[in-house]
This record gives sequence, structure tokens and C-alpha cells, in this order.
Amino acid sequence: MEESKKKNAQFFKIFGATILFFWLTTSFVEGPFAQRRPSGAKAKPKLETRQKLIVAQETGPLTMDAHHVVDSATASVIEQMVEPLLELTPKGEIAPKLAEKWEVSPDATEFTLRLRKGIKFHDGQPFNAEAVKSNFDRRLDSKTATRLHFLVAQIASVTVVNEYTVRIKTKVPFAPLLSNLTYPTNGIQSPAALKRSWDRPMLMPIGTGPFIFKEWAPGNRVVMVRNDNYWGTPPNLSEVTFRVITDDASRVAALEKGEVHVALKIPPSDLPRLKTNSNINVMTIPSARTIYVGVNCLTEPFTDKKVRQALNYAVNKEAILEQILGGAGRDDSKRPQNGPDICTRDRQPTAA
Repeated sequence: MEESKKKNAQFFKIFGATILFFWLTTSFVEGPFAQRRPSGAKAKPKLETRQKLIVAQETGPLTMDAHHVVDSATASVIEQMVEPLLELTPKGEIAPKLAEKWEVSPDATEFTLRLRKGIKFHDGQPFNAEAVKSNFDRRLDSKTATRLHFLVAQIASVTVVNEYTVRIKTKVPFAPLLSNLTYPTNGIQSPAALKRSWDRPMLMPIGTGPFIFKEWAPGNRVVMVRNDNYWGTPPNLSEVTFRVITDDASRVAALEKGEVHVALKIPPSDLPRLKTNSNINVMTIPSARTIYVGVNCLTEPFTDKKVRQALNYAVNKEAILEQILGGAGRDDSKRPQNGPDICTRDRQPTAA
């Protein structure tokens, strides 16, 4: 049972579906994706068995440098090779990754992280406190122009306490730092590789993850191979290829023909047909991702509060959910996490 949970968690980590949402405000609560069922017996494959997997994505990664990741399609690829200090579980809880323990000062301005021992980067360099400091030195260097700077903006300093302990101090009390350390953009990469590409994006990620970079053909595919020296539970797969198939129909067709093993972002309209195919397993996972239509409230006509209200009144969110998303979503404006300060309005065409 425990092994089954670990496998499910690993599959979720590797193939968490990239999901579509629409906002004023609408979002998916389930991310549909599909995989071909293995042929023959359902026996668990032995670890020695070398298997290759091909995953079809709508879009490919924009970079091979973890510190330049800004989108989920890139993150889903990079995080197989580069790992953060901490990670989020499917339940949204912060869990150990490269850091096995942590302590937070009472005023939430000092975060002491104790690192796992005996880990090496794919290039053989040791993972230790100096490596962690080097990564954050790069993230904090304004000349490097790494992305999502808000994740590290409150960090005042990163200090090496000993070989496997680092202390991060923040400018002000900042409890969200632990959550920020789970982002792929704060992934820890080989210091030697960083030095060679300090102020420009790396073309070859060198991390500590379960897979090692093999090939990147931008807009076409990314290929990675199993890390036989992985510090955690090694994957059964010997090779994973992420193929870019932008057209929905072509991506689904590739799955049905057996050209790929997993297809992400399945159009809701195709789900009923795929569910009747005995060779295909359709799966959905919960998601918190929201793609939205935003407006600039400093630009006319949206400086007028009544125009903004009318826009909300006019959007038929229920129709979007049922007719476009096939029921695989929810009105994100009504989730309880929004709190009392988030004002939402049901559709009222006459009011608009």
C-alpha cells in the first residue's frame, strides 16, 4: 500500500497535467490527461527492466535553466532533472526534498535548513551548503536577470553554517519563504555549471534529480535518461521524452495510434470517446492553476468601476464551464479561500 502511494506521488510529480482555466473567474478542478494501458499482464516491472516513455505536451519548455522557469510546461520538464530544497505534496503541504529538516526563528526572519548528505549533481559535483549558497547568490545577483525575483526578493543573506547547513535571513518577517523554496525556479543546480553560465541561461540543466539531460530540440522535444545514482527512489523508466504536439487533435491522435504513451491537456470534448477505448486510461487530477483574463485598472475604460462591474455581470461563467470546458471546472470566484474581501457577482445581463 505504501509503495503504491509512493508510485502515485511520483507519477503525479512527473506528469501532473497542464490544465486550462478561464477567469472572470472560472477554473478547472480536474486536469484531464490520458495514457495508454500497458499491454499484456499487469505485473509490476522489475527495476532492471529498461522502459522508455513518450509524453505529448501542448507546449514545450522555454528554457533549460531552472532559474529562468516561469511557466508550468517548462517546470514539468525541468523538475525531473533539477530539484528544490523543499517540495509541495499533492495536498499542498511543505515537505523535505534536498533539505531534510528546517527551523524557523520565532520572528520568522531566520530559516536554518539542514541538507541531505551524500548527494551529487549529475556532473559529479557534491551537493552541500556551498552549492546552495552559490545558487542563491546567482538568484540575488541583479545582473543575472533570473526570473520570478519576487520569490527571493525578501532574502537579505544566505550563510554557510557548516558543510550541510545553511541559514537564510530575510529583510522582514517572511513566513512564505518556505513555500517559495518549493518553486522550480529556486531549483538547485551544479555550481560548476552556474559559473560557466552565470549571467545567461544554461542550455543544459545539471541538477540532482532522477533524470539526466540528454537532448533538447526547442519546439520539438526534450529527452532525458535515468539517473542510476539518484539519491532517492530511482524510477523504473530508462528514458523519458517530452514531445511537443501543439494541435489538440494531433496530440490525441498520437495517443490513440500508440505514438505516445501519455498525452496532456486532453480537450473535454474528447473525454467521452477516449473513456470507451480499452487501450486508454483517462485520468484527472485536482488543480489550483488558474488562467484568467485580466484588465488594467489604470487604463480607460477600466478606470471606471462600473465598467469593471459590467464586465463581470456580462460573462456567462456557467456556459463556459459546461459548453467549453465540458464540466471539468468550477467558478473560481466562489472558492472559500478567496475570503470576504473578494467581491464577486453572478451573471446579470440586464445589469451589465
